[in-house]
Amino acid sequence: MLKQVITAIAASCLIGGAYAQTSGKDPNRIITSVTYTDLTDLVASQGHTIKTSNQSEMLLSAVTDDGLVYILNGTACNDSNTCSGLNMIISYSVPDGLDLNKVNDADTTYAAVSVWQNGENTLALSRYLILDEGMRFKNLIPNLKTLISVAPKVQEKATGETQTSSPSISYGDDSGDYANDGTCDDGRFHSNGDDSSYKRKHVERDATDCRKAVSSGDVSLVLDFGDNSGSYADDDTCDDIRFTGEGRSILQTDSHIKKDAADCIAEYRAGRITR
Repeated sequence: MLKQVITAIAASCLIGGAYAQTSGKDPNRIITSVTYTDLTDLVASQGHTIKTSNQSEMLLSAVTDDGLVYILNGTACNDSNTCSGLNMIISYSVPDGLDLNKVNDADTTYAAVSVWQNGENTLALSRYLILDEGMRFKNLIPNLKTLISVAPKVQEKATGETQTSSPSISYGDDSGDYANDGTCDDGRFHSNGDDSSYKRKHVERDATDCRKAVSSGDVSLVLDFGDNSGSYADDDTCDDIRFTGEGRSILQTDSHIKKDAADCIAEYRAGRITR
């Protein structure tokens, strides 16, 4: 089993916080080098959270909503702390070691990134940009997205194991009474969510607090409602057989597990179903 790690390059970083907004610079600006502000703007443009940072070294690590950690590292820097290169890196620990032939196969298969063995038990992949000739700032974004999206495929190819990614979480909005107070109130992230009418009522209504709590590792998703892909979704009755109570339909098959989210969330908030 693989476990994601932050590479040694980030070991000297200082703990940082989330950057909720960009600097306000024109995303269409042409850049021939990146500054530390550019790095933080890139993270903020995706709504990700900065985990560690070292401005003097032009280095930071950030985490996606799904818990994937990546590193942004400015390279070929001058004395004014602008860098003509940008390296984007993701790495994973492989306790049982790596097969170099599989690593090379992954590197050959996924030309959009470089794949290598970084030490005996670490798989790494990166995307390196040379900015000397100029690039629009907004074009940095698809490069980062490419790295993030290809990472699970590289894992599988380089290790022979199918990787199970974290669920994509729908956080909802900040319409709850106590949103933005630093505490996640959403019952889906609490093992005792069923026992608290307050937490049930805040499902998908405390997005900012819960997103930060997940990114920091303080909470994790306990109850996943899924999506609305079921044949009888949006009929005002919860068809997911994982629940019981007066808000559950008569359907007794498992065909709607995680496929009737809107109905089940509404019934859960109202206290008419429980797990």
